[in-house]
Amino acid sequence: DPIAVALTAQIGGSGGGTLTCAVVNTGNLVLTTASSKTVEGTLLNAGTITQSGSGAMNVTSFRHGDALFRNEAAGTYVVSATTVSNSVNASGRFENLGTYRRTAASGTTTITGTGRFINQGEVEVLSGALDVGGNQTHSGSWDVSSGADVEFFNGTTQSFVAGTTFTGAGDVRFLNVTANVYANLTAPNVFIESSTANLVVAAGLLFDWTGISFFRAGRISGSGQVRNQGTLLFSTSGTKTIDA
Repeated sequence: DPIAVALTAQIGGSGGGTLTCAVVNTGNLVLTTASSKTVEGTLLNAGTITQSGSGAMNVTSFRHGDALFRNEAAGTYVVSATTVSNSVNASGRFENLGTYRRTAASGTTTITGTGRFINQGEVEVLSGALDVGGNQTHSGSWDVSSGADVEFFNGTTQSFVAGTTFTGAGDVRFLNVTANVYANLTAPNVFIESSTANLVVAAGLLFDWTGISFFRAGRISGSGQVRNQGTLLFSTSGTKTIDA
């Protein structure tokens, strides 16, 4: 049976830690220090987890089957560390059904690896940057505040299906990624900024850009439409291809 954490717990120390069993958090769980923490079992969060230390939070299938971190609909995951690199590897999964919130005033939170970070809830980037890698399919919301950005990167394929929304006055960046749009979307400030970035809008669908957007390099393709309703700048000397 899962271990239940209903009060306040802290994982830190110089040696970090590895979770190989099943834990359900309905209280407050705090990840401190610069040491890495690894989930090789199951961690279900229906309370609040705060990542205040710079140590990575890794979800890795290794010796104990498919690792799973699930932020439940009632759960909140807060990243208050300035800079942290988290990873989801092998057949591991980080499923966000609740709220994933980045609050640090500066710096970058990176989620990368060969596993899956799946947003079916709400991601909030209040400041700084959130960089998301891996091959993923998203159906949740991305709320990016002014001055902040979310970046999809790392040579992967990420798909945005029905339920996906982009809100806020921040930036949405596509760098070294194939981004498949399978829903009508609107975003304020869109950046396509590498030669290996490919934004693919499926047939019959529309991706509205309403703010100040930059096409620096890469490709816009698919049978759907990108509609610029703000200001679109073709900037830098990178090769830009529109193949729709």
